[in-house]
Amino acid sequence: MSEIEKRKRAMRNIDELREKMKEVNIIEMDIPEGLKINLGCGLDYRLGYVNVDTLDIKNDVKHDLETYPWPIESDSAGEILASHLLEHVIDQGDYRGFFRFFKECHRILKPNGIVKIRTPNYTSIYAFGDPGHRAAFSVNTFFFLSKETYQYNAENRTRMTQYPIDFGFKIVSINSNVEEITVVLRKVI
Repeated sequence: MSEIEKRKRAMRNIDELREKMKEVNIIEMDIPEGLKINLGCGLDYRLGYVNVDTLDIKNDVKHDLETYPWPIESDSAGEILASHLLEHVIDQGDYRGFFRFFKECHRILKPNGIVKIRTPNYTSIYAFGDPGHRAAFSVNTFFFLSKETYQYNAENRTRMTQYPIDFGFKIVSINSNVEEITVVLRKVI
């Protein structure tokens, strides 16, 4: 099979996953009991969450999220919220930093725990308009975290497997518009 055929097949797989995700009703999502963590809370302090940030603002845990491991027990969280955080802590092209961030989320999540991500879409004027933004993302970025997609591509030897990972998520949903991407991932073992 040629490289072009492999890429076309991989894209069909991604399109099939997107169709499956349209059927998911996030409101009915089963979230395991456990800590609810608001990573990089900034000014969005949430009651009922462990609010983590490096800034000298109202938070429950002051910690630099680029320092690993985070001071949170393994398998302790049912839900992680990372709203407008990724673009501040991951550098464009730093795949090691990208995977390290999500491996740490995977570590602290309970089995079947979820991580909810909101980040500017690369098409947004705000993606690099904010001087604090270090990276921009597309919906396709998050397929690199899908265990199902990764296994499919490993079997078909596509370029997507150039980043070996020993953890994974199931993509519950991906929604985007020109300004923002919202992703929900579920920890799989």
